Formats: sequence, C-alpha cells, structure tokens
Amino acid sequence: MFDLTVGLARFADQSPAEAAMFEAIATSQHEADGFIAVLSGVMPPGRFFAPPHLIKLVGVRRFVQLARSRPRAAEMAQARSSSNSSS
Repeated sequence: MFDLTVGLARFADQSPAEAAMFEAIATSQHEADGFIAVLSGVMPPGRFFAPPHLIKLVGVRRFVQLARSRPRAAEMAQARSSSNSSS
C-alpha cells in the first residue's frame, strides 16, 4: 500500500500501459470504485492489481507491458534498504 501511494504521489510520467490502465479505470464506475477502495484501504492492493483482474481490465498485451514496467520486489527491497541506511 505504501509503495502504491508513494508511486502515485510522485506524479511521474506514466507508461502507455499505465495510461491504458487508468483510462480503463476512469471509464468504468465499478473499476473506479475498486480503485478508490484500494486507495482508502478497504480493498487490498493485491486483489485489485491481481493478474487476472488486470488482464480483464487492460488486456493481455497491456498487462505484459505493465508487468515489465513495474520494479521487481528485490529492486524495491534494495531501494528501501539503501534509503534507510542513508538516514
């Protein structure tokens, strides 16, 4: 949840796959409700961002692009440990 919030708060450029995901969320009240539930802590991020749900939301090709654009768990852990040790 923390990583999701920080990532959104950075306002970094979106990849085309991320833009497609947000567009799909914006065009469906059901998906928008689910995304807001994630942001508010009502729904676990893993449920909304589960591969079967994302494939349904954006399609297989965009899902693969999304998966490739996200940092791996090991990279995220390394970045956290680097920022903690520099504090």
